[in-house]
Amino acid sequence: MAYFSGSRYLTFNQCYFTAARDVFFEQRPVFVTSAEAVPKTMDYKTVSVGDIILSQPVTDAHELELPLCNVSPALQRLKASNPFKMRLEQKTVKVIRTVQTARIVGQGLDSERFTMVSYRSLNPGSMDDFLVWKRDYDLFAKARHANILQLFGLTSSGMHGLLFHEEFITMKCASQQYQNHRSDPFVYSYLTFKYLVTAEEVYRFSPGVFKGSIETSQWLYNPKNQTFTFFSMEPVKNYTGSSPPLLGPFFSDSLGDGRSFDGIQISGPIPTSFEEAQFIVDPVTRMASDYLKSIAWIGLREEVVRPLKQKMIPFGVVISKSTSGHLGPILGTIPLRRLEMPQWHFLSTHSFWPGSQVRHEMDKSPGSSKFRLIFGPHQGLEGAIVLRFSLTCPYKSRIENRAAFLSQCFRFCEQCASDTNCVFVDYVQVEISAEMSLRPLPAPLYLFVYPMQPQTVDGTIYTAWPKENSYFWSFDPTGGCRVPEDDHRFYGLPALDISVSVGTRWNVRHYRAVRGYLEMKGYDLLGVKYAEEHGYPILDLPNCDLEVDVILRLKKSEKLFGSHRTNLRIFYPGMPHSELDDVVSELEHPLLPRVTFNTLEPRVMELFLDFAHNQRFPTLANETTSTLDMLEEEARRYNNLIAQREIEKVKPSADRLQ
Repeated sequence: MAYFSGSRYLTFNQCYFTAARDVFFEQRPVFVTSAEAVPKTMDYKTVSVGDIILSQPVTDAHELELPLCNVSPALQRLKASNPFKMRLEQKTVKVIRTVQTARIVGQGLDSERFTMVSYRSLNPGSMDDFLVWKRDYDLFAKARHANILQLFGLTSSGMHGLLFHEEFITMKCASQQYQNHRSDPFVYSYLTFKYLVTAEEVYRFSPGVFKGSIETSQWLYNPKNQTFTFFSMEPVKNYTGSSPPLLGPFFSDSLGDGRSFDGIQISGPIPTSFEEAQFIVDPVTRMASDYLKSIAWIGLREEVVRPLKQKMIPFGVVISKSTSGHLGPILGTIPLRRLEMPQWHFLSTHSFWPGSQVRHEMDKSPGSSKFRLIFGPHQGLEGAIVLRFSLTCPYKSRIENRAAFLSQCFRFCEQCASDTNCVFVDYVQVEISAEMSLRPLPAPLYLFVYPMQPQTVDGTIYTAWPKENSYFWSFDPTGGCRVPEDDHRFYGLPALDISVSVGTRWNVRHYRAVRGYLEMKGYDLLGVKYAEEHGYPILDLPNCDLEVDVILRLKKSEKLFGSHRTNLRIFYPGMPHSELDDVVSELEHPLLPRVTFNTLEPRVMELFLDFAHNQRFPTLANETTSTLDMLEEEARRYNNLIAQREIEKVKPSADRLQ
């Protein structure tokens, strides 16, 4: 009993102390009730179980397994070197947690609806349910927030339960409730935006609950006021273990990654109906100051790309995603004068490493911003390490540029295989990961990560692809001397894997919402008037692709090309049907890949010009020539020599129409 020498009275209370020697007496104080186990307070009601009427389950009964140290305040107060804590950190508690809607009879609350959470131990006779219930009570009693379950009271008997205000449904049920509107892009975008704004607000209130894998299953929905509520105060998985997390949905901007509520009203009027787009657009516009900014908020992170041959990543540009995993050609650029230099950030909330004694530091000295992860000496650690960094502009500038792209995106989308293949590069995320199995160390170990350094080249901001020598292991706190690769195996140092995600994209329903909104407001999808009126930057078209406006307007002119295969087959019987179908489908389908201007487009133009000439359609002839004049004028406006040359090839056919 050397640990307790000098103690006059020795008493063990609660099961977690008797577990110190792997002895569980399963003693449970039957006299302890829910109400008696918490401090006396007037803040919350005590409700008899007999006054509670339970109705349908809100969620399926959920089996919860938590480390004992996470639910026992006594263990949390022990030092890391305490042998009891070191032993008990391996113990877990297991409970079944059930969430149900409820009513309370009497007390003048008959018309009110509540949500009840109850707990049941999986190990008969254990105090697991009490420990988890007490932990949740302590959390929710302090977490008073509009978008976190708001505690109303607790049960007064040995049945451990918590009562919360309001009645909720799961996210899955919410999706089913809006089944009739599932394909409506306005409803989908509105709910996604509302969810994301709510998640960001809850993150700001309590960042700690997001230290892990947060899933939609941890949220509830209140259809009465169209709000999302966070109800699970622990991550689905707390990654001090072996598997790196999957954080979804994959929004470009991680929670807390510089997101700003500047210009955003967190709470505002809700749509009175989902039957007409205008009923949704108006309240969203009041929330976000501009409807397109709400779509900008919900941009998705592009998938991991492969290393580039040129080893440079352009910034503030529109690209076409390549099927090979490489970045495609630049289709448009934000003017350099409207771009802020991107900054390097460490995403601490979305990074993980094993061991509570590991810490990180970020050097904020000018021109450095190097990161180091510090492992204490004599530690043997196993588990996953995941470090996430981002390179991006300040958030206000980011949203402005995304809204600028969205207002002009249809000038570029037809050059991609689909709308979703159009990527706006305003965000780069770097992830460094490894599976660790460190042996005891003779001295503190440091993992250094140096930042990506953007630079301006020919009017475009570029950053170099992360180099292998920008992240390394060292026992030197300054990083001056690296651990030789030959010694990595001796210390158990893992090889570091790096993945890079480049750019922001939107899904098909987002683009449909943008298209519907611009058309509803009477804007030309191929124009820039919306951007001009809202003060957004006008995207420049690079010299190599200046013909984009001309091509899009050619495809837009239905009367110029016609649309009936039957007539074409009559007047051009010699053309193979398969070739004819390819030509027409290319013109009619807006999501097919862009055809090279120098090959198919002139032939197609001549084909339809000849059709107009042979049939002597004066209206079509006049519109054809005026369209070509307009195209030629636009080509000159952009100093587009390529387009001018191609139009000149077709002019002889047009002249015959005069």
